[in-house]
Amino acid sequence: MKLNYDCIRDILMLLEEKTDGVSIVSYDFTKTSTNCPLVGKYTSTEIRYHIQQCEYDGLLINSEWTMDNTFTVLDISPKAHQFLANVRSQTIWEKVKAIAVKIGVVSLQALIQISNTVTAEQIQSSLLQ
Repeated sequence: MKLNYDCIRDILMLLEEKTDGVSIVSYDFTKTSTNCPLVGKYTSTEIRYHIQQCEYDGLLINSEWTMDNTFTVLDISPKAHQFLANVRSQTIWEKVKAIAVKIGVVSLQALIQISNTVTAEQIQSSLLQ
């Protein structure tokens, strides 16, 4: 499956809003689930795949899947918080995605690097004004 950058951002933003580093948060990603606002916007397979990509890249803390397709997580990592801080602005997010598409980036790690670079450029530009 190809990475859907918007799905990754939406997952991380949802988890940032719901996690507190103390309590376990759980989501049921079945088609009939009502406890996850991402169901309906993305397929359960797509959500699961992108969560796994976030796990592989160290963006989630104490996450796991249960046999009934429930996902639990304690928190998002500092790396995930930094990525979200970089791409929270829709304008910057669109620029990051455009660069990723232009250069043919397909990895989450490269997307994170692009977001760091775009944010650094925005900071530099603001300092020069």
